[in-house]
Amino acid sequence: MNRAGLLSTVVSILATASLAVNAGESRPVSVGFHDPVEHCTAFVLDNDGHGVFGANFDHTLTDEGLVFVNRKGVVKSSVNTNAAQRHAQWTSRYASVSFNLVGYEYAWGGMNEAGLSVSTMSLDETRQPPPDDRPPLDNGEWVQYILDTCATVEDIVASQTEVRTLTVDHYLVGDRFGNAATIEFLDGRMVVHSGSGLPVAALTNNTYEDLLGIWEWLRAHGNYGGLASSFQRFCLAADRADRFQPTTDAEAVGYAFDTLDEVRGERFSASPTNWSLVFDTENLRAYYRTRRN
Repeated sequence: MNRAGLLSTVVSILATASLAVNAGESRPVSVGFHDPVEHCTAFVLDNDGHGVFGANFDHTLTDEGLVFVNRKGVVKSSVNTNAAQRHAQWTSRYASVSFNLVGYEYAWGGMNEAGLSVSTMSLDETRQPPPDDRPPLDNGEWVQYILDTCATVEDIVASQTEVRTLTVDHYLVGDRFGNAATIEFLDGRMVVHSGSGLPVAALTNNTYEDLLGIWEWLRAHGNYGGLASSFQRFCLAADRADRFQPTTDAEAVGYAFDTLDEVRGERFSASPTNWSLVFDTENLRAYYRTRRN
């Protein structure tokens, strides 16, 4: 959907939407846009030149995960091959901590010792690149690959000449220097928003272009209640990321956790937040909270 069509739809929805409330619950039923069951929210705060990365994992079925410390200097090979039966092969340059759903080497998010951070979010519009000479990596395998081999946002973009990503998701990435980017695969090609093309470093479960268009139009009104969960969560996270002012490391981490609490999945839908991650890329510390602890 182009920007004009999207904004026209928003105006129509906000003019006619009424919020229903589930019995015994305070959250509104989302209206107006398709809202995927699996949610996630992520953002990057620029704390005076280094990134503080925050992410929520929201899901109705999965509430447990695995935390791994991954060593550098490990030789690895992909599961899948290209048409010539060639596997991707690499040696991990950086140690990392990763948060995984499936098992070892299939990461959902994490941070490496260079301060590079990444998080995964579902995206229905994803259309992965068609087969070519590059060996393919499954989505979780690709997340671990970039934690193993990349130090900056630019490194991730450059790595696409070496491997092809098999995914149904999109990603927010940030590095130690406060740089951030969204990485999407739309119509069979990689789409990156970074620098001036990323006026606010946040991402949920619609394309960044659509999310940004809604936020830019609605931010002056300060009322996101008529939107589906993905748009509400993006607007709230974007507002807080936009308002953030550099502060102490501890206060920045606290601000990130407060932001994640404001966009917790259960506040907007039936998908609860199962864990919240904050990565302090300056001090290379990973913090996490789970729904149970």
